[in-house]
Formats: sequence, C-alpha cells, structure tokens
Amino acid sequence: MTLLGELGSAGLLVAAIAVFSIGVGGAVLDVPVGAFSQLAIVTPYMGGFSGFFTYYLHQKRRLTPTDDQVFD
Repeated sequence: MTLLGELGSAGLLVAAIAVFSIGVGGAVLDVPVGAFSQLAIVTPYMGGFSGFFTYYLHQKRRLTPTDDQVFD
C-alpha cells in the first residue's frame, strides 16, 4: 500500500511539473494555453507536497535485511 502511495505521489509530482511548464511556457511565449496558465499558479504547492510525500513514503518503505517485514 505504501508503494502505491509512493507511485501516486510521484505521478502527481510529474503532472504538476508538466502543468507548470506548459502554463508558464505558454504565458512567456504568448501561446494560448487556456486553463494551464491559471492552474500553473497552484502547481508549485502541489509539486512540493507530492514531492515531500514521495520522499517520505520512499524512506518509510526502505527495509534492511534485519527488519521483521523483509520476508513477509
């Protein structure tokens, strides 16, 4: 379940970076991108939160050979 949460957070991070890039790039180059330019305002926050949870869940999931759950 932790792996699924980690993958979901990583996917959200990639989506946030893509939306931010499209929104800012479209605004700078005067390309009409519609809602992406408005959505690009909140994506740094969304990227920060999802990046934090990706890192946290990855560190939480790391097991050493002496942990009880390694062979479960």
